[in-house]
Parts: sequence; C-alpha cells; structure tokens
Amino acid sequence: RDNISRILRRRLGDIKSAEDGLKGLGLVLQEKPDIIITDIEMPNMDGIKLVAEIRKTDKEISSKPVDS
Repeated sequence: RDNISRILRRRLGDIKSAEDGLKGLGLVLQEKPDIIITDIEMPNMDGIKLVAEIRKTDKEISSKPVDS
C-alpha cells in the first residue's frame, strides 16, 4: 500500500490511503474520490464488502472491477 501510494502521489498529487476497509469506507464517504483502488484482502472489511457498502451509500458511484 505504501509503495503504490508513493508512486501515485508523485504522478498525481493528492492521494488518500487507508490501512483497512473500514477506514477506507470513511475516506470514500468523506472525500468522494474520482478513483478507488482497493485490495480484496484487508483487515476489518475486505474489498468486496467495501465496494458493496459504497454502492449502498452512494448510488451514483459505478464500479469497474480490474483483476491483476
């Protein structure tokens, strides 16, 4: 997470990062980001549950899953 954040921050500037799914959800609801990159396996809330919670709270957010 830290390495990817550092690379993106150099390229894009303002990057927010959360160490787990619950904190990530809080950031999404507070910041309304243009792009969300999440891992599947995270503490407290996995990425699948995070996306489901985001969709429940904000119907305007669309998602495009990307597998690496």
